Amino acid sequence: MKAANRKCLTVGGFSVDHIVAADGRVWLHQLGGNAVYSALGIGWTGNVPQLVSRLPQNFPAHWLELLKNQGFDVRYCKRGRESVTHTEWFFYNHDGSRTDQVFLSTDELSRMRCFHGGYLSPQERDRLLHAAAKDSAEGMTFGAFRRRYPLSAAELPSGSFAGVHLAPNPLEVQTEIAQELRGRAQVISVDPPPVALQSPQELLPLLRCVDLFLPSEKEVHALFGQGNLCQIMRWCSEKSGVCVIVKLGARGCLFLEPGRDVKRIPALPDVSEVNPTGAGDIFAGAVLGHYTVHRSVERAVCFGAAAAGIRVQYSDIPSLLNLDPDEVHKAAAKLYSEVT
Repeated sequence: MKAANRKCLTVGGFSVDHIVAADGRVWLHQLGGNAVYSALGIGWTGNVPQLVSRLPQNFPAHWLELLKNQGFDVRYCKRGRESVTHTEWFFYNHDGSRTDQVFLSTDELSRMRCFHGGYLSPQERDRLLHAAAKDSAEGMTFGAFRRRYPLSAAELPSGSFAGVHLAPNPLEVQTEIAQELRGRAQVISVDPPPVALQSPQELLPLLRCVDLFLPSEKEVHALFGQGNLCQIMRWCSEKSGVCVIVKLGARGCLFLEPGRDVKRIPALPDVSEVNPTGAGDIFAGAVLGHYTVHRSVERAVCFGAAAAGIRVQYSDIPSLLNLDPDEVHKAAAKLYSEVT
């Protein structure tokens, strides 16, 4: 079953990413960002993704055109006057972890002997990581741009939506937008804000405005400390009435519907990982989009797990845009049949 041109809004960021896989393979100047990846997940459910974001002046126009030509509504992605000077690198490790928040200027990148599609030796990888770490303190990054020019509820499109996903943004921005959309969206999902809070209680006004809360395990512990994961999920649900879905990476996810027990859904099996960037955001968009159609959290989580598992097997967003969504639907149906 597919949605009939139902609009789902995703509010978040765009980026230009440079990726070094665990085996040393390099992908440069990749279209990225949580708004884009979550919109991909939404699109695979048959819903129409509508993106809201602020873009730096020098963001490549051809990427917006690519998304537009694939049926994504990018009219509310507004370009600012300031440019980004530093772009982010993601260094993946063999244990599945990632080193991020390291940046290189465009000038510095041009001096590095690093080529798209090529491979770095372990020594070359270490030198590149060291250079990026040294260069990370200065310059305008995509994250700094978003902090300087935060989104607001005034920039949202009018009308109603089948679903809305709020990607990481400052807590006050997410809360303002969730409160504005509460009466206009059938379902709202949210990833946690990207900064530590003084108290978990600060999160409750946001959670009381949304239906699905989708942190990663790492984000849960950053927000709530190193407590019992299931107990933290219950606290969130009991205090706000939200459904909590915790992403565990290659170990799948946990989910808790209000008043029920915590359940686990495994990751998609037999996956040959190529590039995991954005898998959590695709998971979030896929869960939201599927839930707006079928209203089953368990089925939606299985669809999200399938979408994330398929994402990591492809190198970049253009490859994912050419993917037949039926591949995701079939994988999700098989996963659901194995867990029920």
